[in-house]
Amino acid sequence: PGLLQLAELKRRTVLTVYTEVKQELVAAHPGASLVARGWAPPLNLASGLDFGALAGVADELAPKLFTFDFNAMPRWYAEVLQDWNTGLDEHELLTALLTLLDLPDGIARRRLADYQIPGPGDTHHADVAALLWRVERVRAAGGGRAFVRPFVHAYLNEPKWSELLQSLYGKATDGIWVQMFGYLSDEKSNALARNWGLGNHRA
Repeated sequence: PGLLQLAELKRRTVLTVYTEVKQELVAAHPGASLVARGWAPPLNLASGLDFGALAGVADELAPKLFTFDFNAMPRWYAEVLQDWNTGLDEHELLTALLTLLDLPDGIARRRLADYQIPGPGDTHHADVAALLWRVERVRAAGGGRAFVRPFVHAYLNEPKWSELLQSLYGKATDGIWVQMFGYLSDEKSNALARNWGLGNHRA
């Protein structure tokens, strides 16, 4: 009871804050831009970040595509649910959570041990197509009223990083933000330059 009202309260609160910040920002710095940054769909609903409503206020929408978090989230939820419901099958529970979160992966028999914050060289399970779907949802919600530039995290290993960069280029994005440059190796920096270099004027 009250869950929908709580979600609406969060949505209105976030929209009000962004509206007031934008007014103050423009008053102090005419021509300045405001970026609405937060979790990509569907997790934005829980945080109150309504990209559609914010597109009329913020100049740019920046959904976070942090796959190291997506790698661990199924386990975080699954462990709590197992504590509350002893005897739940790990594979079935994780499969249900991955479906709910729209985070498909190629693991045939899922175990809790498969889902954790990955190391710098580890594979991230999240399918790139599922990330593109999130960006496209933000683009559709914005309706052309704001730029869409996702935040990508350089913690990915090089093959997955290259795949993500290649997939994002020109796919419902007006550019990208790169989080955590400290994780960029020479190989990952070269991949960034190939896909989003200065010649493209988009990074």
